[in-house]
Parts: sequence; structure tokens; C-alpha cells
Amino acid sequence: MADTEAAKGRRPPFLAWPGWAHLRYAGWLSLANALWFVAVYGGADSLTARRSFRVPVHVAAELRIPFVPAMTLVYMSIYVLFILAPFVLRTRRELRAAITTLAVITFAGGIGFLLFPAELAFPPPPESELGIWAGLFHFADDLNLTYNLLPSLHVALSVACVAMFSAHAAAAGRVLLWSWAGLIAASTVLIHQHHVLDVVTGWLLAAACVRAAYVPYRGPASFILAATACGAPEVDSNGAADVAVEAYSKHLSDRPPQPLYPLPTPPGGKGTPPPLARSEPGGPALRSSMTGRQPCASC
Repeated sequence: MADTEAAKGRRPPFLAWPGWAHLRYAGWLSLANALWFVAVYGGADSLTARRSFRVPVHVAAELRIPFVPAMTLVYMSIYVLFILAPFVLRTRRELRAAITTLAVITFAGGIGFLLFPAELAFPPPPESELGIWAGLFHFADDLNLTYNLLPSLHVALSVACVAMFSAHAAAAGRVLLWSWAGLIAASTVLIHQHHVLDVVTGWLLAAACVRAAYVPYRGPASFILAATACGAPEVDSNGAADVAVEAYSKHLSDRPPQPLYPLPTPPGGKGTPPPLARSEPGGPALRSSMTGRQPCASC
């Protein structure tokens, strides 16, 4: 399906099967990134727990924001974004750039946690308000640990994924993706896991890291799409972006050189065009007018 679409010059599908080799590659990268996240996120929380200094990151008006336990489902949907990554970013170059971007976000977030050690101002919700969401909420609450608030990595990682996926989506798909990111950001406040300042700084962190870490290293997207359309869709979909780029480069080099301007066609359509006569446009008379020099007698 993707090969047919590419061959017809259409946008490849947003989601497609990338092949087992690409999934294995994504699995190893994701495992390394998960270990990095645990080390940074858990380490920052542990260090902050040993300090008494806290930075207030909320305003009093925020404490009137209602608790909406059903938004826990939206909050946890960030993991769906992670699962979708290899099915959307189907080249190894893009996937490496994406994982690198998430790792950079985690590192920057860890620095923020240590510079601005904070504590949640919302009181714990009563069990009677959790209803059917009690189990899922407690699971999410345990994952969040205690002190890592500013910036919100939950917001930053989800916004980064949406930003990276949006390049592969049509207009309607981009609207849905960014709406999803907005709902995840809102859910962090509506289930009282973050404050508004955490959300804002998390969103800004994602925007900065995607621009600095993802866009320069994913490779030129338009060039890779063109390569896919010119003879290497199957290897590109399995993650060999470099092979696709080489195929496109070969496609360009195999084409005969094209003149920068059309040459006059000789009589009969064959042979070499005759030289311009003295009286013809572009002959010595025109050249002399352009150079300011008189044509010689032998011209």
C-alpha cells in the first residue's frame, strides 16, 4: 500500500507496518531510553527528597481547579504515543532522531527538577471521588513519584511525539494529533498531578528540543519522501533511509543533463544547430551591443 501510494506521488499512509527488523531496532532504542529515563527521573526525585528547600510553582487560584478522575485515561494515553512511534517514523534515521530528542528532554527536565525542587500543592483526592478510576489513578500517581514537577515531562514528551508525528499526517490528522496533545496537557492539571506553570514549561521544553535535536538530525523529510517515490519504498519502510537517499541520488545521476535553456532545433530535427548568422538575434551584433565592442571582420 505504501509503495503504491509513493509510486503515485501521494503522501504515504500515516500508520503502516514497518517490518520486524525495524520493530526490533525500535525496541532496543526504546529500552535504552527507558533506562535513561528511570535513572534521570528517579535520581532527581531521590535527590530532592533529601533536601528541605522547595520552590512554589503554583498560584492560589489553581487550587480551585476541579478534580476530574476520568481524565486519568487521557493522561495515560501518552503510552499509546510511544507505541505508535515505529509505525509512524518508519526510517531508522527518524527513529534515532526521535529517541535522541526524548532523551534530551529527559535530561533537561532532570536539570529543571534539581534547580526548582517543588512539591504538589493539591491535596490528595478522597477515595470516594475516584470511582471506577481508582486503580488507574493510583498506578499513574505511583509512576509520577513525588517532587518532579517543573517542567512537566509528561507534557514535554507527549508534545514532542505529536510534533514529530505531525510531519507525516495530513491536515485533519495534524488537528487530531495536536488536540490529543492539548488534552494530555490539560489532564495533568485536571487530575492534580501538575500545576499550570509545569505544563507551560513542559510545552516550551518540547518545542525547543524538537527544533534543536530532532529537525536537524532526522534528515531532509522531503528528500527521503522523494527517494521513496523514486525506487526504494520497500527498504525505506524497513528503516533504511540512507539506502533510499542513495537510490534517489542515483536516480538523479542517471538522468541525462538538461540544458538551462532550450536549444534551437535544426532543420529536419537532426544534426547540430547551425551557428548564428551576423544578422540573427544572438549573433555578433547582439554580443557587441552587450560588451560594447565592435565585432571583428571574421565573426
